[in-house]
Amino acid sequence: MSVVTGCIRTAGLFKDSGAEFDGTKIPGLVSTLAQSVLALWRDSIVVNSTVEPTQKIRTASNGLRIEVPLLQFAQSRLGVKSIDSGRDVRVLQVNRFNPKDKFMSTIIKHKGGHGYRLLVKGASDIILAMCSSTVNPTVGINPIDLTADDRKSLQDRIAGYGDSTLKTISFAFRDFETWPGEEIVTGGLTFLAVMGILNPVRGGSVTGVKDCKKLDLSVRMVTGDNIHTAKAVAKECGIYTDGKAMKGSDFYQLSRPDQLTVLPTLQVLAECRPKDKHVIVERLKELGETVAITGSDADDAIAVKSADVGYAPIWASEIVKEAADFEMRLDSFSYISRTFTSYRSLREAAPKILQFQIPNTIITATVIFVTSVANGNNSCLLTIFHVYWLTLGVGAIVAQALGKEPPLSPINFTLNKIAMWKMIIGQTIYQLTAILVLY
Repeated sequence: MSVVTGCIRTAGLFKDSGAEFDGTKIPGLVSTLAQSVLALWRDSIVVNSTVEPTQKIRTASNGLRIEVPLLQFAQSRLGVKSIDSGRDVRVLQVNRFNPKDKFMSTIIKHKGGHGYRLLVKGASDIILAMCSSTVNPTVGINPIDLTADDRKSLQDRIAGYGDSTLKTISFAFRDFETWPGEEIVTGGLTFLAVMGILNPVRGGSVTGVKDCKKLDLSVRMVTGDNIHTAKAVAKECGIYTDGKAMKGSDFYQLSRPDQLTVLPTLQVLAECRPKDKHVIVERLKELGETVAITGSDADDAIAVKSADVGYAPIWASEIVKEAADFEMRLDSFSYISRTFTSYRSLREAAPKILQFQIPNTIITATVIFVTSVANGNNSCLLTIFHVYWLTLGVGAIVAQALGKEPPLSPINFTLNKIAMWKMIIGQTIYQLTAILVLY
């Protein structure tokens, strides 16, 4: 992931080198910013962060995944040498990211020792809704009114970034003369910037979705990203085709019958909370579907546990790994399609192996008994080596061969036990008759 574009207020558009977006290249923009705005931008990225100060920026991994490209941007473009050197302020309170609220905040003491500053970052639509003012990036950080035109311009830009498959994160702040208290402030903020982060779709995701569709599996995207980003990424992956896309809040507000009506054609559920994921799992199960889901945050554990099959990425929280049925050793959606392919192959191979192994075992035991009695000298037609080869050697080879076959039956395949037993009994009688007649 990497920061490729963004804007400070509505005028300070910037882009990284080579990025196909409008705006000034970042070094040119930074040179025009007021020092107070540049310092605030640095603090918003580095101070308002869950990454430990002692970590190197390029190896930081214990914070939110999206923080790493932000910190790398601060280092390469804003002159921050390290996380520790960028935190030359006194941090008083940190409210960590909450999937429900979709933002995190930090309260710091002003460098001059007078007053306090609240730094906030999170989902762009959430942050923008909490703002009533903005700044002039070339003048300073004194708040100015966020006009209706400014708000509309920012909303359009956020939507445009989302349509380009970029994840967006916005920054805001608010100054206080006295301690604001431990309650999280969610209004009266001053908008600072929005940044677009490119998270390329992995090749394994596209292949994995195609493989799932070949297996007659329906793939749905359930994400906390905004609706524009979710639809663009889902379309690129092949998930969003001719179905519906909704926000989690809109789906949650529907009545239960309406939810069951919408679900068959729902392909993208965006801006959702953990409880929305749990609801969609329960509703799909009510429709008689077998549900598999992936989750990484601790709040996803309930949805992962309630699904028929739960997957946890290798970087997921421990509580999700405990709730999941599988831990994905590869950070790729193709891992999921491969597990279903293997399961379907084994499910189809098992009856075939039984239809071979049961007659083989019955015939071997019968031939040993009959030939021993017929010979009358405690000798039989089959030696120990023959028995070993027929029961273990041939059986293992057949199991390996059948287990490697690609799945051919439909997803709703049910075993025809009558046909299976006809084959077992018929093969047993035929082979026994042929062997004993020839003997």
